[in-house]
Amino acid sequence: NNVETAVIAEDLDATVLEDRGLGYLGVSDEQIQTIAEENAEVSANVEHEQSDPDPAEHLTAPQDGDWLVIL
Repeated sequence: NNVETAVIAEDLDATVLEDRGLGYLGVSDEQIQTIAEENAEVSANVEHEQSDPDPAEHLTAPQDGDWLVIL
């Protein structure tokens, strides 16, 4: 088993976050602005005998010192 991660982009602005659908998911404009202050798009590839070979991409942002998957 192997896990590989990479940061694809950092600090995506509010317009990009809205275009990615955060507003449609019930995230308020205020919350989107907060997420836009610090965020990163990461790619994760988990190699396992039953895993999908394509890496997954996720938007992450910090909350209380931990980075959480947002989208």
